[in-house]
Formats: sequence, structure tokens, C-alpha cells
Amino acid sequence: MATEQNNEESLMIQNEKVEETHLLQDSEEQEETSVTKKAKDLMKLVERIRVEAKLLPASIAKRAREREERIEREELAKKARLSIAINEETIFNDRSAFMKRLESFSVRYINKERPLTALECAKYGWLDTNYVDSNNHATCILTCDNCKSKMYVVEVNRKYKHKPKVMQAYRKYETGLSEYHKEDCPWRNNHCDDKIYHFPYLFPREGIERFKSEAKAILSACEAKGKIIPKLAYPLDDKILSKVKYLASLYEKENYDYTKKTLTEMIDSAYVLTLFGWSSLHEEIPGIRCDLCFKRKAFDSIENEIDIFNHHRHYCPWINATTAKALSPKLVSNTQKSNINGVDWMKDAVYVEYFIQIRREDLSLFSRNTHSERFEKVRRSIEQSHELVETWITNVDKIPKIENP
Repeated sequence: MATEQNNEESLMIQNEKVEETHLLQDSEEQEETSVTKKAKDLMKLVERIRVEAKLLPASIAKRAREREERIEREELAKKARLSIAINEETIFNDRSAFMKRLESFSVRYINKERPLTALECAKYGWLDTNYVDSNNHATCILTCDNCKSKMYVVEVNRKYKHKPKVMQAYRKYETGLSEYHKEDCPWRNNHCDDKIYHFPYLFPREGIERFKSEAKAILSACEAKGKIIPKLAYPLDDKILSKVKYLASLYEKENYDYTKKTLTEMIDSAYVLTLFGWSSLHEEIPGIRCDLCFKRKAFDSIENEIDIFNHHRHYCPWINATTAKALSPKLVSNTQKSNINGVDWMKDAVYVEYFIQIRREDLSLFSRNTHSERFEKVRRSIEQSHELVETWITNVDKIPKIENP
């Protein structure tokens, strides 16, 4: 009896669970039906709104929007290419932009042997980011301002420079000057002409004005800080040096004192520095800088002497005739039809200026002498006139007077 009773209770419990399961399923079905109905109602509402607003179906609208965006991007790209084509001449002949790229190259890049020089990179639109590869600090990272491409330029050990694999890497870098730019970048198919880095002065007057102003700036910076110009080493013959000193004494009449050797040597040194292409480093920092190769040196960092010719970078127009392609400013010169560097150009400009000043001084002396001779002639004429008048009066007095009857 007890067993039968237990079985009945068990059956009752199972039936209750089944009923609960059915009730739960019915509830879920009803809820799902409700959600489905709401979703369908919402879709119908959206469809009705799109019809009333005369909108395309969602899938068609998406494709149409994507197509419009693609066409817009293509149009912008065409306009960009057209703009580049229109301004191409400006891009590749913009000396100011080129010089800024060249100036960006760090000492870290320039002072090491690399497959590409800073000058070559700047001509092809590359500038130095002043960052290095995180895995190899000897590798410098260059970038293009236009297409934002990057080029990693390695350091090369000089003793392996002529090895076949290294020479092959050099050739790869040479082609990479163009190929590492993106397809639509103007630098990929063109570059700056060599003339963009030619020596910038044509007429002696331009060079002489710079010669004077930069020497005065160097002297002013030294005077402000109580510094002297260190000993200079330079290839200059006595004939040109004497002309430089003459012009320095002429331009610095107020300060040039032959009784003060240190002062006169300072003035002479300042003008020699400008002859060799150097400008004042900064009004607050006595030193020198080159505006063409961007080499600089503070006087405080020079221990003994400085070679002011070879301190320029090897490609600088001041010392490199191939890069400078300058013609002598002298009307008659053995080098007038051949290319000379900037230093030789300045020597010829100083030569011309020296003889102009000498000629001017000679003419001034002649003019003063001429005026003196004229004055003497007039004075003599006046004296002769006075003598004549006095003689005439004396003779008149000697004439006997006739009395009236």
C-alpha cells in the first residue's frame, strides 16, 4: 500500500512539472509572437514612412550612397592631381622649400657614411624626421611631406663601401629616391633641377653688401659678449688678403685703429670669414653659420683654430664649383667662362670693389687738386687786376693838370 501511494505521488509531481513546462512554453511562444508582431509592425511603419518620403529601399540607398562616396573620392583625387600638375613647376623649383628640406637633415645623418647624401634626398622631396629606427639607432628615418611615405636610410661602414652587396644596396637606394614615394606623389616622377642649389649671387654689388653686413654682425655679436674671433686657417694669397684688409679699414673707419693690433685683427678676421661664406651665428652667440650648407660653429667650441674653407660641407656651393656653377663677376677674367665656387667668386668681387674704391679715391684727389688749381688761377687774376688798377691810378696821377684861363 505504501508503495502504491508513493507511485501515485510521484506521478502527480511529474504531471505538475509537465504542466508547468507546457505553461512556460506557451508563455514564451506568446511572448515571441508578440515580439515578432511588433517587429513586423515596425518594419511596415518604416516602409510606409520611406514610401511617403519617397526614399529608396534601404539596400538600394546604401549602394547608391557608397557609389556617390566613391565618385566623390575619385573627383577629389582628380582635383588633387590636377592641382599638382598645375603647380608642378612651383613644387620642383621652390628654392625656399628645398632649402628647408636640406636644413632638416641632422648631424647624425650627415656625419655618417650613407647611400644617399642630404642634398640628393632634398632634391627628391625627402626631409629628415630626426628620428631613428627603434631596432637600429644608426638608421635614420626620412619622410615625404606630400605623400607621407617613409624611407629608412642605413649607415654604411666605409671599409665595406665597395663590396658588391653594398654597391647593390646603393643602387637600390638611388632608385628608391623616386620609387619609395607613393604612386600619386609628384616626387615619384620628377625632382628638383641641379640649378636649384647654384650659388645665389650674380652681381658684385650683392656679394659686397653681404660681405659688409655679415662682417659687422659677427663683430657686433663678439663685442656684445666680450669674445674674440679665434685663429683662422684659410687658403688665401697676400694680394687678395691685402685688398680685404683695405676694404675692411674703409668700411670700419670709426673702429679701425692701427695702434690697436687686437682690434684691427678682429676686424680683418670678420671680413675674411664673410669672404669664405660665413655669416653670424646669432646676435647673442658669437660664432659662424653657413646659409647654404647649414654648417655652424660657436666660437666658444673652437679650441685652437678653425679651417674656414673645409669646414663647409663637401657639397656646399661656397667650396664646390660643380654645385655652385658660378661665373666670375670680373669683366675680364681667365675664369669668366668656367664654373667657379663661391669663395673664388667672392675673391673676384672683392677685386672689383677694391679697384672701384681706389679709382674713386683717385678721382676725389684729382677733383680736389683741380679745384685748387682753379682757385689759384682766379686768385692770380684778381691780383693782376688789382695791380693793373693801381698802375692805372698811379699813371693817371702823373698826368699834369691843365688850369682853366
